[in-house]
Amino acid sequence: MMKLLYVVRPAGDLLEAVRVGIAVSKRAGNAVWRNRVRRLVRESYRNNKSDLIDHCSAKSVLINLVFIPGGFKKKYHRNLFLSDIEPLVRELLKKLIDKI
Repeated sequence: MMKLLYVVRPAGDLLEAVRVGIAVSKRAGNAVWRNRVRRLVRESYRNNKSDLIDHCSAKSVLINLVFIPGGFKKKYHRNLFLSDIEPLVRELLKKLIDKI
């Protein structure tokens, strides 16, 4: 399970079109595990960000994103791979593009 929080900003700012943050709860596991989850989410976003950036450029909006991966606890998911995370990120980005 993963959540996506977003804030749409006016295009008057001189910042980049999309800013991304990733928040992993301490309940997920130790620091090594949380960093692994963070790296996997960041990589899956990097692989799928082109459609979102193109859409934001076409609509002239800037957006802040925060991915909150929940349910990826070290206790239950001993082996976590990019193939586990990427479909969730892709689905969230598609829903976001439809809403904007």
